Amino acid sequence: MLIGVALVGAIILCSMAFREASEQSLMLRNISLLGTFAWTGLAFIAAYHILWLIFLLTLVSLWPLRSYTVK
Repeated sequence: MLIGVALVGAIILCSMAFREASEQSLMLRNISLLGTFAWTGLAFIAAYHILWLIFLLTLVSLWPLRSYTVK
């Protein structure tokens, strides 16, 4: 009788532990998904700034800021 009660208690505790582990894995998946979106967004912002800098440097090198006067 005592062994049966111990087995039922062990089964209940194991099911609670597995349920909590399952919930934690779902929360971790959501957090990692949001982290992936954040890093992807930062990568796009960095790429935009790098391309903007290259554009401005190319523009300045092709069109120097000198004033010409017609005589």
